[in-house]
Amino acid sequence: MKTPLPFVSLLIFCALTSLYGQSAATPPVLPPLPQIIQTVAPLFPIQMTLAGISTGKVKFIIKVDKTGKLEDLLVTEYTQRAFADEATKVVRQWTFAPAWVGTEPVGWVRELNLYFRTDGMMVTYDNAEAPSHFKMTDHPDEKIEYHACSLRDLDRIPVPLHVVAPTAALQPDAGEVRVEFYIDEDGRVRIPVARETSDVAFANAAVDAVSQWQFEPPTSKGKAVLVHAVQTFTINPETLGNTNANVQRTHDVQVSTINPVNPDNVNLNVQSTNLENVKVFDLADLDEQPVVRFRAPITNPTEMSSNGIQGTTTVGFICDSKGHVQEAHVVTSSGSTELDQAAIDGVSQWIFKPGRKGGHAVNSRMTVPIAFNLNSSS
Repeated sequence: MKTPLPFVSLLIFCALTSLYGQSAATPPVLPPLPQIIQTVAPLFPIQMTLAGISTGKVKFIIKVDKTGKLEDLLVTEYTQRAFADEATKVVRQWTFAPAWVGTEPVGWVRELNLYFRTDGMMVTYDNAEAPSHFKMTDHPDEKIEYHACSLRDLDRIPVPLHVVAPTAALQPDAGEVRVEFYIDEDGRVRIPVARETSDVAFANAAVDAVSQWQFEPPTSKGKAVLVHAVQTFTINPETLGNTNANVQRTHDVQVSTINPVNPDNVNLNVQSTNLENVKVFDLADLDEQPVVRFRAPITNPTEMSSNGIQGTTTVGFICDSKGHVQEAHVVTSSGSTELDQAAIDGVSQWIFKPGRKGGHAVNSRMTVPIAFNLNSSS
């Protein structure tokens, strides 16, 4: 059954999550409230009723293009799979319209929460909570069954298999573009959105580039998972013109060396994790030594612990000028390949406030001992 808005019981409208596809000459402004023309009401899953479950929740993100077509739908959280399946089925039948900035249609991205109850459904937007009278019950089966992970939840940082650099008419004052996106269980990039940008053309180019990236499927405890990631691009104005434009990686995703094709014949490089021919300082030479900001937990692998195997691995690595660990390797082995690998995998995810020399962040050489006991590591 198709219904015009409002949907079933209530729709709560909040701030727009993101616009995209704007003209470079058009300043970003908020459009009218969500451009959802018609909805299809979901049904409460019969299997949930039979299981004695009376409420449920699904969180998902929709991306609508500038023609009003639903371009992507990504479920990021749910209490039970049956609710997610029903929500996905009906939302794909909804009809949308683009938002408008001045006289130009633009696409938009929104996060929605769909709450199920046996006596009605409700949608809220952009992290708005349901009113107290529509809260879920405390049924033990209504714990979150599925949700997007953060990078720190993963077995290791996702490995890029295919990376494309942004191509655009770069301006010296373009600043930086922060692109948030998800990597799904197949390693595909989903719902890339530009944040914190003053240059719409550069933002659109960054989003278009990231949307083409491909990763190894991210895993947590050996299982493929959905993960939220961030990539920040900055322009070095000193290299613009007839020579180079340098786009640097400054956040979560590890980027490999690439040779992108640029139709404007500008050599556009994404900073590599390869530190060959780059100055690396010993700690004794620094004015300020690196400080750990995030230390990924390292545990004794279950099979090693159960067999009573323990030891200490000394890991050597380079803390680069962005605070990321590069080229982690074994300096002194614990005597166990499995323990050595667990130490390297863990330390590789650590993040530091980088060391400094002469007032600048620099690359520095470090070592750290990882002691594996039967029940933990330190």
